[in-house]
Amino acid sequence: VGQIVAEKLFANKVPIVVIDMSQDAITKCTDLGIMYLERDAMEEENLIEAGIERAKGLISVVNRDADNVFIVLTARALNPDLFICARASSKGVEKKLYRAGANHVVSPYASAAVRITQNILRPTITDFLDNALSGKGEGVELSLEELEVPATAPFVNTPLMDSNIRNEFDLIVVAIKRTDGTRIFNPSSLEHINAGDTLIVVGPQS
Repeated sequence: VGQIVAEKLFANKVPIVVIDMSQDAITKCTDLGIMYLERDAMEEENLIEAGIERAKGLISVVNRDADNVFIVLTARALNPDLFICARASSKGVEKKLYRAGANHVVSPYASAAVRITQNILRPTITDFLDNALSGKGEGVELSLEELEVPATAPFVNTPLMDSNIRNEFDLIVVAIKRTDGTRIFNPSSLEHINAGDTLIVVGPQS
């Protein structure tokens, strides 16, 4: 899981540092040119050396749940503003990770179960999204992105229908997240766009 996450983030030009003691993981980082520390992520000094105090986020996906909880707890103490995503391998660990300071917890097994169910119930939709968003489809390559609206944007304080986002940028706004955390899914054409909003958009890959 960690190797896939690192590859995807690196491919999207997100600056990352991998902390791992696995020789296979280190070799992969070396081959790809990803910065790494061949250290134990459970040690506070190694997190500090990797830049945890100035980092924007932490992804903890080590094999043992107890280790993930400890890493999250340590990282949260070192950086209160850090966005933390952690993996829960067994049932009941999610609550512990949230209490330790995680912002988001992912269970690969639960996610796999949901994915399998969707494949059975909505195979056409699942197949379309897989092909379109992964870039593997024929003739259709889409990207799902989140864009924060700056105060200088020309469409600030205007309704979606007058924003010209669809015509000028070839993007479809599927959701809006307000600064107070309110989420508006499938917004109407009369919904206003405000400075600081986060737009969830779908459009062709550039």
